[in-house]
Amino acid sequence: MSIRLKLLFSYIAMILVPVVLFVMAMLVIVAMVFSEKIGFDPPIKLEAVEKMKAYHSMAEEQDRHFSGLSYLFDYDARLLEDVAYLRRIGEELQKVEAAVVIEKGGAFAYVSPLMANLDRAELLGMLRTEPEDEWSNPEFALGERDYTLSREEVAFKDGRTGSVYYIADITKSNEMIHLFFPIVALSLIGAVVLTNGLLTYFVSRSILRPIKALKQAAEHIKEGDLEHPLQMKKRRDELGRLGSAFEEMRLRLKESIRVQLQVEEDRKELISSISHDLKTPITAITGCADIMRDGIADTPEKQLKYINMIHRKAADMDRMIDELFLFSKLDLKKLPFTFVTVDLTAFLADCAEELRLQSQAGSDRLDVVFEHSGGEPAIAMADREKLGRAIMNIVENSLKHMDKPEKRLTFKLATDSVEARADMVAVSIADNGPGIEREALPRIFERFYRADEARTSERGGSGLGLAIVKQIIEEHGGRVWAESIVGSGTVISFSLPIHVEDTPGGPQ
Repeated sequence: MSIRLKLLFSYIAMILVPVVLFVMAMLVIVAMVFSEKIGFDPPIKLEAVEKMKAYHSMAEEQDRHFSGLSYLFDYDARLLEDVAYLRRIGEELQKVEAAVVIEKGGAFAYVSPLMANLDRAELLGMLRTEPEDEWSNPEFALGERDYTLSREEVAFKDGRTGSVYYIADITKSNEMIHLFFPIVALSLIGAVVLTNGLLTYFVSRSILRPIKALKQAAEHIKEGDLEHPLQMKKRRDELGRLGSAFEEMRLRLKESIRVQLQVEEDRKELISSISHDLKTPITAITGCADIMRDGIADTPEKQLKYINMIHRKAADMDRMIDELFLFSKLDLKKLPFTFVTVDLTAFLADCAEELRLQSQAGSDRLDVVFEHSGGEPAIAMADREKLGRAIMNIVENSLKHMDKPEKRLTFKLATDSVEARADMVAVSIADNGPGIEREALPRIFERFYRADEARTSERGGSGLGLAIVKQIIEEHGGRVWAESIVGSGTVISFSLPIHVEDTPGGPQ
């Protein structure tokens, strides 16, 4: 649930819940006041509620007596002048703080004991009190007591008319009202405070806890500690999305720093490798120059030998610098590729034929074989120059390490290879060299890596050839891998995407 909805629901709850709690509190108070009538036994007894209960009982007794008298006076007018009956009724009314006054012919025929001590004129003035409105009975004060009265017209036995005034002491009823309203106010305030307090606590906690977690995570990042993940429960609101974005930022920052450190480590390794690989030819060139300067090469044949050695080492350095420059451009994605459709069958056949002719012109015997399995044409989008460079790097690496008198290279193009998917074609170049140890095999495509720990340059090479192959093939959308058996030879393979031509009927 979003924070917006949470706040909206909390606002609604702040209105509805206090109303519900207030109504429930009022129902409980009313039930406690009328507990005897409804058969409710409250578990606790409040002093204020007990007073209200007693006041209400007295008011009910007053109403009951007045209703009974009104009925009796209407039923039997003789009771209006029955002194003994009226005296007994007066005593009963006095117990419930009520009184009755009977007026006949403008004079008082009977006055209850509660009002007997009043001056007749004062009593008459009170009985003539007008109500404040037409819906209420007249009220008057006598000392510190409050009274209400109701008037009823009656007919006496002799036919004359008069009035019966029912007077009730409502001081305690007013006290009950004064007790009731503070309870109502406190109940309402309590409901509002309780509801708002709980809602504020839970809503603020649901917001502040993730903010605290974000703050702690930010402090870890400020201190350079990226290993502490954001400790925040899964949420689907704005803070949850913020936490996910923050955690993603932490992971990316961690990865960025890792890559930066790796780049720095690679740079140091690159400088170290270049220094190491350049040291050998420079040392050889320096040695040859010292020999010629000191006159040790005292014959034209010796001088030519050392000059040729200097030239060869300088050529090796030049080739190493060229390959380093090429690898750097590939690694930085700054070498442009020109992709055209290439028939791999014809392309590999030409490469094999060129190697075959070179071997015939040279002194080393090399058997070159080209095989095409699958029988289907293999057309790929490739940069002919870069792809040729990758193939020649693989060939040069194989020739450089061959140790058998009869050297053999096998080019194989497979459209039905396990490594070639339906949309890929696999090219493999196999030699019969010494092979590569299993432990070294996964690393041969790393720059400056040689299986020979001594890292000698007796066989030439920059240590970048296969790394360049990997970069070129990956730029073509393929991948490169190697398989080897020690003593039998090595197979270096790569895959390329097959080019799909559009036809009028759609892609084929």
